[in-house]
Amino acid sequence: MIPQDMCDLLTQRNTAIVGIDRPSGGPHLSPVWYLWDGDSFYFRIAKSTAKYRHLKWNPSISLLVNDHTGFRYLTVYGQAQILEVNPADVAAHIVKKYYAPTLAPKRMPQGQEPDVVTIKLRPEKVVAVVETIAREATDSWSSCS
Repeated sequence: MIPQDMCDLLTQRNTAIVGIDRPSGGPHLSPVWYLWDGDSFYFRIAKSTAKYRHLKWNPSISLLVNDHTGFRYLTVYGQAQILEVNPADVAAHIVKKYYAPTLAPKRMPQGQEPDVVTIKLRPEKVVAVVETIAREATDSWSSCS
């Protein structure tokens, strides 16, 4: 479902922007660290956050991963699954992805985290875009005289 030419984007240490419906209307947008396992996206949130409350109300979710150079992005849509018991391997993979190897062992969660949940998103719809004109604009800066 994820185009092969986008797979490298999902392994980079960028953030994803999560869009969740708010009961009052309009989206709740926020950046998250994520893990892509080849089938689903995972990210962790505190139970005290608006993200958690909104997902309990409506599990519809969007997740956008943008290439830091700005000429390609991937948006996925689906239903969030709230995993109340955090899978330790998901937390460990996220820590290893975002922290340098020297700091990662110190940032590993210790035991259960009752105030944190893991969100699982298996994409139901995927939109992958490569903006050729944006790539041209970016490349034009490297060829200035």
